[in-house]
Amino acid sequence: MSQDPVWSAFAASYDELVPRLGCFRRMVDKAVAHVAGRATVVDAGCGTGLLFEPLLGVAERVVGFDPDATMRDRAAARRDRLPAAAAGRVSVLDGRAERFPDAIAEPVDAILLLNVLFNVADPDVVLAECARHLRPGGRLILTGPRQPPDLAAVIERSIVEWRAAGTYDDSHRAAIDQHLAAARRIVVEPGHMRHFFEPGALVERLRGHGLERVVAADGEDYFGQNFHVCVER
Repeated sequence: MSQDPVWSAFAASYDELVPRLGCFRRMVDKAVAHVAGRATVVDAGCGTGLLFEPLLGVAERVVGFDPDATMRDRAAARRDRLPAAAAGRVSVLDGRAERFPDAIAEPVDAILLLNVLFNVADPDVVLAECARHLRPGGRLILTGPRQPPDLAAVIERSIVEWRAAGTYDDSHRAAIDQHLAAARRIVVEPGHMRHFFEPGALVERLRGHGLERVVAADGEDYFGQNFHVCVER
């Protein structure tokens, strides 16, 4: 069990604010659409478990893992708030994308790496591990920053969307400021934001790991700041 103070500090504001971001919900909708009808889906770097409920709507079983204890505890608590039948279809494990937990012993139908690849030491180790755990026809879905993110721009454009929908008031500002302060530590402090990819370059890298069938590749997520790639083994 590990606990990174930067990610642990990020967990609370992440849980409160991120689900309300339209750009986050659109990213999730795109990712989840790629795994519809799949039996077992792995959410690698699951954070606080925000994808559990959407994934349960399209897949039979969800396995989430994360290296940070605070994130993982929140993910387990989110699972436990689900109805019993749904909660029984979700596992929350301690693990890293570089080496999946031993409990994931059989090949799986889909793996999600959403906003994970930027934070690993060696992306190729992670991509090889994902390829190793995918069954033939299995899908890998990845999102992440194309360049160092402009977090303030994401928030300001989100506020415009909230105002247009009539869902914003000034009381949200404290949560926004807390989230930006925590997120900036991830961007600024060494060792947390290491890798950025354009969709085409990532597709070529994935081909080197035997993941050659491209289902989708664009740079439209998070108001054009993030890539979105889905490949099939």
